[in-house]
Parts: sequence; structure tokens; C-alpha cells
Amino acid sequence: MLVWGIYEGMVMSTWNETDEQREAERRLMNRIAKPWDVSIMQHEKGDRIDGTVFEARTICGFVEVKRRTIRSSDYPDVFIDTDKIVHGLERSQLLSVPLIVLIEWTDTVMWRLTTDLGRIGYNGNRARGDADDRVSYYMINEFQPCTFRPPFVAARDAVLVDEYMQ
Repeated sequence: MLVWGIYEGMVMSTWNETDEQREAERRLMNRIAKPWDVSIMQHEKGDRIDGTVFEARTICGFVEVKRRTIRSSDYPDVFIDTDKIVHGLERSQLLSVPLIVLIEWTDTVMWRLTTDLGRIGYNGNRARGDADDRVSYYMINEFQPCTFRPPFVAARDAVLVDEYMQ
């Protein structure tokens, strides 16, 4: 598992993510990486965010992937676990690269450059009987279609893929 200095020794939460869901996220990252002319490495299961974006073997961003079983027009906003956003923002700020939230709805795939926690609220997966968790709400009209490439930038001090993988 990837270990980030400030998280060393920390026990990760148990996620309700199945191997099939991870595979679907991996396929989505691969599908989006090609037109953006980047590569996206999926993180280990249990990591707080889903992937790292590389351009020319240099880290240029992080990505959190969400898949929804509704249309993008069904609600005016979308919510994401705030802890995932916090961890993603910490990593992106550490390396001075963007955090991109990538969401696949049944009718489209869109992304948002994420620099804030959004509007904080509480929600839970009622179908699973989850307790309410702290979530970040973002307006769907803040998301961009994937035909537009996010503003990726090389990591401060140019962290290369080989260094990252050690």
C-alpha cells in the first residue's frame, strides 16, 4: 500500500468497494487518460483517493473517481465523502498539483478541479443502512465535460514516477 508520511501507521477505514467497482473505476480512468494525453495509476484498495495522474513520467495531479447510477440532471448537486476530499487536497497541496474529481453518471462523464471542501453536510447510503457521514456537496454545473482537459501541472520538484513508486 502507498504510504504517505503523515499517514504512516494509520489504520485505513474499511471501504464498501468491491473488486468489480474498482475494475469499473480503473476502466474509466484508462478511458479518460487517453484523450487527456496522460496516464492514471490506480491506488491500492483502501487508499483514501483513487489515482495519481502522470504526464511524461511526472506527477501532475490526483483523481478521485465516483460512479453514479443516476443521470447528471437528476439532482443539482453531488456529494462525496469529505474525508476523501481532505486527503486528496492534502496530497495535491503537498506537491502543488490539482485534485480532480471525476464522476460518471449514466448519461455523461464530467470532472471538477477541486480546491475546497464544498458545502459540508451529512448523508449516508440508505440502501446499505450506513450512518450519516460528513460529505462535501458540489454543484453539478461546476463540472466540466471530459472533452476539456483539466489544468494539470508538473509536481513541485518534479516527482518522477520511479521515485513515487518506491
